[in-house]
Amino acid sequence: MTARTVDDLMAGATRVAGFISRETKVTTEGCTRCDPEKICLEATVAKIDDAGDYVADGATEAQAIAHIALFFRWCDERGLLSDEHTADSELARELRKARKKESYGDYLWDNFSGKLVGDDLCDRARSFAEQRYEQFVRELGSVTGKELLTFSEQDVDFASVAQMLDRLLEAHSLSPAKPWWKFW
Repeated sequence: MTARTVDDLMAGATRVAGFISRETKVTTEGCTRCDPEKICLEATVAKIDDAGDYVADGATEAQAIAHIALFFRWCDERGLLSDEHTADSELARELRKARKKESYGDYLWDNFSGKLVGDDLCDRARSFAEQRYEQFVRELGSVTGKELLTFSEQDVDFASVAQMLDRLLEAHSLSPAKPWWKFW
């Protein structure tokens, strides 16, 4: 993989871009916008990050998923995941296994092809990710002492990463929400 800066990685719309990218989600459960009896091809889901993009650029799977898994683990430990992950289901059982191993990367690869999407998070976390995920990725290097895509999930001190994310969440929570009509 060629050496690239975080800015280079952030430049692409399909890269870590805080909900810039959207992709079609196929569901057989119907949806409220379409006929509930039909397969819905119109429902879209906001993609936060996709490790597959980094693998395509030459990173290993472990390197590509590391920062996503760290963010996901932090959300899990703070109770910020959507009910999809915590309800009594096969997915919840898989998540419990990931917690025991302290390895969320495999969970994300096996169940979601390395993607983190808005639907994975509760409303509060989704709002946080929309505003601060890119900042998290930018600051991760200073916390870990390693360049993005050069480490695996187990190579970093999670407590330091969690402390940084807690600080970002606090700053996000303290910043006043802008009314929809204010553009400045």
